[in-house]
Amino acid sequence: MLRASTTTMQEHAMQQYRLWVRISQTQTTNTIVHADNALAAKQIGETLYGRGNVLNYTRVG
Repeated sequence: MLRASTTTMQEHAMQQYRLWVRISQTQTTNTIVHADNALAAKQIGETLYGRGNVLNYTRVG
């Protein structure tokens, strides 16, 4: 028997996360990424800025 999926669009909607990242030895910046969850947001930041350079991440929207 086949069952139809009952997931809603909201369950698959990406969220906004604010990342605080290190861009040099003396400089940091905030950036916004869209991701499915907090871990994915951190991984996106580490891909963009390098491993260990995501200092904090917070869901904002």
